[in-house]
Amino acid sequence: MERYPKTVDAILEGGHEIGHHSWAHEDPMEHSDEKEAELFGRALDTHVRMTGRRPCGYRAPVYSLTPAIVNRLIEHDFLYDSSMMADDLPYEVVTSKGSIIEIPPHWGTDDWWTKE
Repeated sequence: MERYPKTVDAILEGGHEIGHHSWAHEDPMEHSDEKEAELFGRALDTHVRMTGRRPCGYRAPVYSLTPAIVNRLIEHDFLYDSSMMADDLPYEVVTSKGSIIEIPPHWGTDDWWTKE
């Protein structure tokens, strides 16, 4: 977000949501939960500073989501996650910390692998 502040402004001016997607698209499976918590918090703070509001949705980089991240989302009052591909319809994920709505993505709508 910090690298493209004009893009952030344009998205907000268009009335669109900006969700949380990590600090630098780092795969959370590649570092400790403590490091993930630090990066998550850094991104969350930047989001609030640049948009004036907290994000309500999250999508994990490379769809790598851990139970600790799900609990972190719940603890930070996120409304939904969109990282798991367990169904075609939204569903509730319940943990000992509470619950969050999962809005499943689908590989068919992911342009990461699109060839030109």
